[in-house]
Amino acid sequence: GCTCAPGYYGDNCSLECEEGFYGGDCKQTCNLCPYGCNKYTGDCRDQCSKPHRLRDLCLNIPQNLSYLRDAPEIVESNFTSVKLKVNFTSSKIVESLERIKFYMVQHREDMSSTWNNSPYEELKEGITNITVNGLKP
Repeated sequence: GCTCAPGYYGDNCSLECEEGFYGGDCKQTCNLCPYGCNKYTGDCRDQCSKPHRLRDLCLNIPQNLSYLRDAPEIVESNFTSVKLKVNFTSSKIVESLERIKFYMVQHREDMSSTWNNSPYEELKEGITNITVNGLKP
C-alpha cells in the first residue's frame, strides 16, 4: 500500500503528525525525546534522554530541518521500482537556516523499522524524476 510522506497522515496525506509521532503516516513514536521531536525525521528537540534513532544516535541536529512542502508524485511503478516526480523549486521547499546542497531518498518496507538510503545527490532546482529500484513486491 501507499504511505504518506514523513510528517503527514490521513486518506489524502493532508493531516500533520500530532506531537509525539513522526515519519511516514506518523506511525513512529518519539517517546525517548523529553522535549518532543521533529515530525519529519524524529530528531529530538533540544536534548535527548536516550538514543532515539534507528542507528542508535543521539545528535544535536538543528530543529529547523529543510523539507518538501508537497509529497513526491508517483509517475510510474511496478513490482520492483517506482518513479517519482519531485518538485525541488524553491517555493516548494521549506528551508532551514542553511542552504540545501544535496538530498537523499529514503524508503523502507512496510512494517520494517530499517530505512534504505540512496546515495546523496546534488540538488538542482526544478522538477526532477527519481527512480527507486530494488523494491520487494
